[in-house]
Amino acid sequence: MKPLDLGGPRLRLLVVSPHPDDEVLAAGGTIARAAAEASVHVVFLTSGDGFGCGVRLSQRVLCPRPENFLSYGRERMEEARRALGVLGLSEEDITFLGYPDGGLEGIWTGSRAYPYTSPFSHCSTVPYEDALSPGAPYVAESIICDLAKVMELFRPTVILLPHPRDTHPDHRFCALFTLTAAAQERRGEPRIPQLFAYLIHAGIWQVAPVLWKKKALRPPRRFLKRNCTWYTLTVERCYLNLKRQAILQYRTQLEIVAVFMKNFLRPNEILSGIDISLLDRLSPVWRPHGSEVLSVIPPAAVELQR
Repeated sequence: MKPLDLGGPRLRLLVVSPHPDDEVLAAGGTIARAAAEASVHVVFLTSGDGFGCGVRLSQRVLCPRPENFLSYGRERMEEARRALGVLGLSEEDITFLGYPDGGLEGIWTGSRAYPYTSPFSHCSTVPYEDALSPGAPYVAESIICDLAKVMELFRPTVILLPHPRDTHPDHRFCALFTLTAAAQERRGEPRIPQLFAYLIHAGIWQVAPVLWKKKALRPPRRFLKRNCTWYTLTVERCYLNLKRQAILQYRTQLEIVAVFMKNFLRPNEILSGIDISLLDRLSPVWRPHGSEVLSVIPPAAVELQR
């Protein structure tokens, strides 16, 4: 892996997270360092409101109702605010989009004529008042427009997004939505942000290494065999301590997946480079008033930097 330093006062770091907690696990140390000397913004595609096991435990209900899932989503949003506050961000540095947990694949492959309906909240529009676009329908056009709006307002120089080959569907399709939005923003824009992908879910890799938490984190071997360029970012002790405190704010998740989360308390964080030319291949796909054409791009079409 190659060393990478994203520091510097000119850095404008945008972190795109599928659920509250992914941003801290993947890049908590990087966010804390950047917040101390530059500009950072974090955008959440979902509020994590479809985690049935978590809802039952947090809401103390055996058979959760739609309102329980929505209450759980609001709780996770509040945890995200506290966690990012620990890392040095303010509420103005955080944007929630409020799309359905577990539904990003369904939205990507669906039609704008028939908005996706969450099997958990039973919503087909963004239900959260403090989201960027309350009431927006669960269609691909809504997500891409919201992400493009965030990019246009923040003007990032670096974007961190989920790895397109992450084993969690929300992560894979979050990557595709982000890349498609970035492709639209690139049109006529001479300044191109750097793109890097972070990995959260990859089978046993995500839990077994907790036994060696003092050792540097490395990507799974099968990812290294793809000849992708992987980078390692050093997390100094002061920022690692902040990352640890930020993770502790996610109480609802620690009650269930503490071992998984502690795996990311390492002396480094890892990212994979993404080929900027990918944006040119994605750009023609997006058509206003016709987001159903997005379904022609399978996740496997996303090639990482070689």
